[in-house]
Amino acid sequence: MARRDPEATREAILDAALQVFAQKGFAETSTSALAAEAGVTKSLIHHHFGSKEALWDALKQREFVVYHEAQKALLEQEPAETLMEASVRLYFRVLKDRPEFRRLLTWMALESDASCRVMGTDLIELGVARLVDAQARGLVRVDIAAPHILLMFFSLVEHWFLLRGFMAPQTGLCCPEDDADDEHLEGLIRVFLQGIEPRP
Repeated sequence: MARRDPEATREAILDAALQVFAQKGFAETSTSALAAEAGVTKSLIHHHFGSKEALWDALKQREFVVYHEAQKALLEQEPAETLMEASVRLYFRVLKDRPEFRRLLTWMALESDASCRVMGTDLIELGVARLVDAQARGLVRVDIAAPHILLMFFSLVEHWFLLRGFMAPQTGLCCPEDDADDEHLEGLIRVFLQGIEPRP
């Protein structure tokens, strides 16, 4: 495969790396395990990526860009009146549909890995700017700083996926996972949007 289609081999290695890194994180993953999952030799991984570190970085960039491009489009085009709800729905859907990406984000947080910060900087800056503008227009409360509102948005969405596996049954949410996700999303949106409404 490598001789006929190097790009396909590179993508196959990245696909395999997604599975292994998502399960074990960077520190506990060996090049041997990556090679075994991809069905290639360790030397072929080094040929395409140079090192385990470079493969890890390439994987994070590939996985993050999916959300990055979709969220950036919203920030640039969505009306202020519907931007926050659209952003919550987008991020929730991305994390729901891409569990391996969720795990990568968790590993990155646990390992204090900020390598995707450069790619995310423009999203943060745009998000804060849109919130400040919404505050100036009277659409969002002004007694909470825009960066804090943005962090609350990320925290509310991410923690559902961190906690739902063991907290949902304890709280009586024993319905099918998809139903619980949908129900939680609608409640989350109501709480969040009402919480950032301008104060009387």
